[in-house]
Amino acid sequence: MYLRLSSPSGLSGFRGLGDTLVQSMAAAIRQMEGTNPNFAANNNPGNLVYIGPNQNGQTGVLPGAGGFAMFPSAASGEAALESQIQSQINSGQNLTQFFNQYAPSGTCNAAGGCQTSAATQNYINFVSGQLGVDPSIPLNSIQGSYTGSAYAGSVSGGDDSSSSSGFDLSSILSSLPGSDSSYSIGGVVLSGSDLFLLGGVVVLGLVVSAIL
Repeated sequence: MYLRLSSPSGLSGFRGLGDTLVQSMAAAIRQMEGTNPNFAANNNPGNLVYIGPNQNGQTGVLPGAGGFAMFPSAASGEAALESQIQSQINSGQNLTQFFNQYAPSGTCNAAGGCQTSAATQNYINFVSGQLGVDPSIPLNSIQGSYTGSAYAGSVSGGDDSSSSSGFDLSSILSSLPGSDSSYSIGGVVLSGSDLFLLGGVVVLGLVVSAIL
């Protein structure tokens, strides 16, 4: 069971239906909340706790089962969830802050369910994974550019050069014999370029023999 501690005071700045970040967050929240038996009966996909008859920009809201809000229609409940999400985005929260308000640990609701810190962290991890968004990045800083679950603009990363899986060709070239060097092999003095050419002939011979 999850508690909701606040409701938007108005719809100022509410982008509404069609915003990709809000819709994606709402979809992830629906997945987490969907196991609650009050989910469908209350037309409340986010399991928002009842605050009052005019809640999250909706009218005709009633106290429902388990202390959750009962919205007059599925569309009304969805709009209320998206309004709650946008309100918290507007406040500059990141995902960690968002779910520590949306589903805070150490609180219990009217149905007797209590939220643990592990459950809240699991909520954060799940939604972060669904969105592809680092939980430490303010959501309002990416809302305009967020494009969906494949979004990578805010995923935490490091220096790309340190994680490269390629090899350093320059280190190999620097180890090759130089043309101005000379080497004695079995009493025969060869230059670096001679050795390089000899090596190429050997390799070519091995390739040809493998083909034949």
